[in-house]
Amino acid sequence: MSKFRIISLKKAFLIIFFYIVLFLAYGYYSYNKELHEQLERVDRELLLGANIVSYLLPSNYHHKGMSEENISKESDLENIKKLSDFTKYSNLAYIYTLIQDEKGNIRFSSSSASAEDLKKRSPDIYSFDIYDDALAKKIFENNITEPVFNVSKDKWGEFRSVYILKHAPDGYPYIAGADYDYLRIASFKEHIVEKIAYLIVPLLFFIVLYVFANYFVFIYLRNSLSKKSQALKNALEYDSLTNLPSKRKLVEDVKKSNQTLPIAILDINKFSIINDIYGIDYGDRYLQYTATVLQNRLLEKMRLYRLDSDAFAILCTEKKALEEFAAHIAKILEDCSSKNFVYKNYNAKLLLCAGLSDTTRKDNPLIRAEIALKKAKERGQKLLVYSEDIDSNNHNKEVLDDIIYAIDNQKVFAYIQPIFDIESGKIIKYEALMRIQKRDGTVAVPYYFLDIAKQTPFYKDLTLIMLDHVIDFAKKHPELSFSINLSSLDIENKELMEALIQKLLDAGVEKQITIEMLESEEFKDFDYLFDFVKKVRNLGIKISIDDFGSGYSNISSTIKLSIDYIKIDGSLIRHILIDSRYEKVVKSIVNFAEEMGAKTIAEFVENEEIAKRLRELGIDMLQGYYIGKPSPKIV
Repeated sequence: MSKFRIISLKKAFLIIFFYIVLFLAYGYYSYNKELHEQLERVDRELLLGANIVSYLLPSNYHHKGMSEENISKESDLENIKKLSDFTKYSNLAYIYTLIQDEKGNIRFSSSSASAEDLKKRSPDIYSFDIYDDALAKKIFENNITEPVFNVSKDKWGEFRSVYILKHAPDGYPYIAGADYDYLRIASFKEHIVEKIAYLIVPLLFFIVLYVFANYFVFIYLRNSLSKKSQALKNALEYDSLTNLPSKRKLVEDVKKSNQTLPIAILDINKFSIINDIYGIDYGDRYLQYTATVLQNRLLEKMRLYRLDSDAFAILCTEKKALEEFAAHIAKILEDCSSKNFVYKNYNAKLLLCAGLSDTTRKDNPLIRAEIALKKAKERGQKLLVYSEDIDSNNHNKEVLDDIIYAIDNQKVFAYIQPIFDIESGKIIKYEALMRIQKRDGTVAVPYYFLDIAKQTPFYKDLTLIMLDHVIDFAKKHPELSFSINLSSLDIENKELMEALIQKLLDAGVEKQITIEMLESEEFKDFDYLFDFVKKVRNLGIKISIDDFGSGYSNISSTIKLSIDYIKIDGSLIRHILIDSRYEKVVKSIVNFAEEMGAKTIAEFVENEEIAKRLRELGIDMLQGYYIGKPSPKIV
């Protein structure tokens, strides 16, 4: 699921972090703005309250010579009530007057005094209490006519106040004042608490939306990948021309069996000539007819497969005596030889030969059947059963001698084939292909020596020599990338891989290198493969799956790996112009690669028509003789 998030957790946390920062910044800004506006309102109320005092008290209240003795308790209570009544219907805490007598003392009359206060005549709460107020004296002494705002704090609380110097009708100065309780002005903390819902509600909505969106996207992508994977699996496990199970399916069926089952490989004699003379359409119809004839002659518990262009296989799904199985295959070959295929007025015989595996060993029955078929063709026989006699070691010894000669005499070469990037319109990378020079001076391709080399200690030497060649190319051409093929035997050799990675790091070319792994090879330790892929990709080394579409491994294994390139097998590319079913398979692989975040490389691009069609299908890169042949140097 982690791979299919709309937004990664890291990005989601960053979004939430920036959201909170912006919220706090906005909260601070809006608080200051609201505080400023509130203080303006408070100041207007203070001015109104201070100015109203003169109208609430008698006109002679502030005259010179007025004192406690001149004001009766009843009048005093009435004046206090007027002031207090006003504060009840406003936001002000107090309104009051300050009158300075001839001795410099200040008489204070406020709305805060109550009838109970007057009765007690307590000096500290009496409405005519005289107290020392430095600010008030300063205003009197300096005759400050502008309103003076002040913040004061006493036992009753903290207040914002205003003092306004006024004059009674007889010209005697007095100060009208008002207080506003600071508790009524919201603090920043209270402001944040009040606004917290504005943060929490959208934040919770975003988190819920993120979780649900990722969940539904995961479900959609998982189902989409599952469907594409199943479509690819079906396309790879069944032949599109004959609808028969493919070689991949045959290998899987053999592995599932706990018994040693006989296999027969049947090959159409000189099928390439039929194709060349009568055309591809005729050849396809010929193959379909052959498949039908063979299918109709199978016994119960036998299954027919199509291996490649002109070969079929018959697997007996239950243990049967080899002689009995061979006899039935011989009868099938005899029946086929009597059949004529007629299409478009062209008549062709149905001639086949077959090689059978023995039942003495369970390992590699398909290879033994192929060896028997090869020997049958060489000897001109219709049917041959595998035996140790036909699989001599002479050939293997000759190949081994050529391998040792090439290593000892520095005759192991890297031939590089260009890979064309469609988007940039130029060659951006090369694949390194191993070649050895034989003792007779001819250059051999891997098909000749690689399988035998893998059975010897010399295989590791070949891999390291190839790596040295690739590093030399990469150092000379830092603007290009180079890929090297590694087998499961290479990758599962931890000591070899450590040496390989260290060589790349020491040369500083690791970011130019792509490791190509054959999709047809199976790994014993898939957990180790995951760790290896993760490790090399973290170093900047790319990973490619080679010959995708021809292998025997489970396609789900490819899905689990993080890969950079998918190289589509040439057997699919060759038929793309002549069979729409191959085109559909290629298109499915392209869609699959897009879902995986990988680029596609098409092999065996042999002409401009194939290249043009591949561009239309969305292939990213092209490789083949049309782009360039393998060469010992960059040309």
